[in-house]
Amino acid sequence: MISPKLSYRAKQYESHELMSQPVVFFRRNEQISRVFKVLYETKHNGFPVVTQHNKVVGLISRNHLITIIQNKWFIDSRVESLDRCSDEDLFGHEKVIDGEMGGSIDNR
Repeated sequence: MISPKLSYRAKQYESHELMSQPVVFFRRNEQISRVFKVLYETKHNGFPVVTQHNKVVGLISRNHLITIIQNKWFIDSRVESLDRCSDEDLFGHEKVIDGEMGGSIDNR
């Protein structure tokens, strides 16, 4: 369990010192193929969501993104093959997803 009291040493750190660099983020309207790529290539549990002017407008968790993908809650557009990414690599277990998926997630 995490103690509500921070040690003196922990209080000396600023958030940018603890974060991964460069920051991995998503745009408000992101291509689903990029979401797959980021989930496959990183183990991050959360991502900032930014506008086209890089203003942070929210956060989205890895679990929320996986739920969106599994339930196909995204806007269909050009279909792109995602054969390079297995379900086990992406989700940590086998989860059947229909063939090809394309589209974008609108985080508004």
